[in-house]
Amino acid sequence: DGLVAVVGGSCSDAVLGGQPVYERAGITHISQLSTNVATTDPEDRAPFPTFLRTAFNDAIQGAEQADFAEQALGAESVFLVYEAFRYGGASETFRASFGGTFSDDVGFDEGAEFTDIASGIVDANPDIVYFSGFYPTGIPFVQAVRNAGYAGPILAGDGMYDQELIDGLGEVAEQELHVTLPSPPQQGPEFEDFSASYEDAYGAAPTTTPFSAESFDAATAIIQGLQVDGVVDESDGGIDVDLAA
Repeated sequence: DGLVAVVGGSCSDAVLGGQPVYERAGITHISQLSTNVATTDPEDRAPFPTFLRTAFNDAIQGAEQADFAEQALGAESVFLVYEAFRYGGASETFRASFGGTFSDDVGFDEGAEFTDIASGIVDANPDIVYFSGFYPTGIPFVQAVRNAGYAGPILAGDGMYDQELIDGLGEVAEQELHVTLPSPPQQGPEFEDFSASYEDAYGAAPTTTPFSAESFDAATAIIQGLQVDGVVDESDGGIDVDLAA
């Protein structure tokens, strides 16, 4: 009772599961992190007007990663690995955008498969390895690949961007591991003010945690939306919010 808006969810699978519930209740929810194209451009229905996001989507991320792989890393061959048990991130867009060849294209369901996958990577010796997944599986995957003897570049998406990745990999994180940064910090006084406030509150720079600025923007959008004329009606009985408005 009384809920009018939500910041989140974070993971795209959670967003897709929650969207119909929020839509039926008329509650606006703004994700700071969900990058799945389907959350705002679904194939089987019109987009839900109650959902928005402040993060980029994977159509952008995958294409930019493919361009980075070709132009910055000079890659002509890729061994692609993705989480098959949940949303595989930007791998679909990367596949469609990359102009070279694929040594292999492997989905995994559990970490027990990493030894065989890593062996296949060493045998194929691709120019780069592309990993689409989150850091809990990404940490043991990168370790397995390096232990197997592959020393080439590994390129991964925003789901790997977390201090836990660096802590978990240690020195292995220094061995040419490229990870997509969440939307780059904006330059100028607005971001400087946000950064200073964030450091005062949490004792760290906002860029040390993924999508901090996007979370702040989502909350700000909700607060500003509530201040628009005709949205909130104050009376002796309390406050009424026009959810549709």
